[in-house]
Amino acid sequence: MDNIQTLDQLKNKYYGEIGTPERDRLENELEVLRIGYKIRTARESLNLTQEQLAERVNKKTTIHFQNRK
Repeated sequence: MDNIQTLDQLKNKYYGEIGTPERDRLENELEVLRIGYKIRTARESLNLTQEQLAERVNKKTTIHFQNRK
């Protein structure tokens, strides 16, 4: 059990410490995913489609996020 690492330890190992460009990019992408998941969960709990939610918030266009490399 000596080789067990926390998520933060693994992120430090593979993406660098907090404050480095690669780690900051990872943390930002994870936050975007968290927000999207929260919106989706709330929308689904209200039994709304994406289109219905867009109408409720007066949003006409769709936003697509791309993974940047």
